[in-house]
Amino acid sequence: MKVIQEAFDFNPEKMYPLSEIADRRDLLFFDIETTGFSAKTAEIYLIGCVWYDRTKDGAEGDHGTSGSGWQLIQWFAETPGAEKEVITAFFGFLSRFRVLIHFNGDMFDIPFITGRCAQLGISPEFDALESFDIFRKIRPLRSFFGLDSLKQKSVEQFLGIRRADEYTGGQLIEVYREYVTHPTPARLHLLLLHNADDLRGMPEILPILFYPDLLAKAEFRFLGITIPDRSAAYSDSSKDVPANAGRTDADIFILKNANAVQGDAFHLHTDFAELRFQSSVSVPRPVDWKENFFPIHFEQNEITVRLPLVSGELKHFYSDYRNYYYLPAEDCAYHKSVAEFVEKSARKKATAKTCYTRTEGVFLPVPSGIFPVTFREDYKSTPEFCEAKEDLFRSTDLSGFLPALFAGIRQKLRA
Repeated sequence: MKVIQEAFDFNPEKMYPLSEIADRRDLLFFDIETTGFSAKTAEIYLIGCVWYDRTKDGAEGDHGTSGSGWQLIQWFAETPGAEKEVITAFFGFLSRFRVLIHFNGDMFDIPFITGRCAQLGISPEFDALESFDIFRKIRPLRSFFGLDSLKQKSVEQFLGIRRADEYTGGQLIEVYREYVTHPTPARLHLLLLHNADDLRGMPEILPILFYPDLLAKAEFRFLGITIPDRSAAYSDSSKDVPANAGRTDADIFILKNANAVQGDAFHLHTDFAELRFQSSVSVPRPVDWKENFFPIHFEQNEITVRLPLVSGELKHFYSDYRNYYYLPAEDCAYHKSVAEFVEKSARKKATAKTCYTRTEGVFLPVPSGIFPVTFREDYKSTPEFCEAKEDLFRSTDLSGFLPALFAGIRQKLRA
């Protein structure tokens, strides 16, 4: 068995905060290389690990940012007969740690090692460790990233991480077989490099976890609403339009679209509003997602949601329909306190589907449950709309706006 150890120099401050997983001294990244995909017919020829060695980083407990305490170790079976020695050495090393980090190790690496232990008469030593599978954390978000594959190399490319290794594990099986019969430094280099780049890549791809964090537990602050300029006359920042001085974005939005209503037809405009939010979680690469009627752009810690502008006539439905009468002639409902003075022949008891009033104006689609008064094209049709009134975004608590959209995203990604 050959043992290779070297310093792994990187800056944890540029990564995902390891404290979100565990104390870095408790973490062990690992990856294996095998001669096939079945533990019954194939062997393990290489196990590699990355860990933080505090003795290499000065005083105990020093949390400097140089990264000099990070180490990479590999146990390489120079012949198939050394496999048992490799696994035993790995388990002896494993006892120092509490959390085992890997990429798809729950499905492959750990079951494979366990299977080989059964073949070799070794007792597996995984029970005392917590498994942290990066692949399983991000698997539901594949379509969110727009990736065809969630292989580690694909995630590295998405994050802009470059590696020297150009081979897959499958391609290197033949290289290992050739090495066993004709060992050369070049073949050994290829075998070690692939495993080492997988190991180096694991800490570096941890920022991919910011995306599930963003969708699940981020906090948001509403920054405001902006209107993409189609002419300088509509820009509140234009020095050529003093009439806009002191006006909010919402004011200008309404002024711009005050004459947008065109008869009774329900009309979708090319105009749109952009709501901007600041997130407590910053993502490493920009992502675009369209959630129903809401295109969303994620970039660093800013989130932009576009709301298309529509005009026409919509209905506001009252939930307590038992307290209303529907007047067919007017095609709207009135509260009983008012409608009781209408001739009985001209009124009907309102139902959930007929308990509405009609409003003509300019509207924006919104998530359900955010605005106190909303409108629909018809009963239970989607989306809901709110009127584009001057005080719309100043008077409404928008803290639930993004969580409502993200709940829909998470549901789609789980499907």
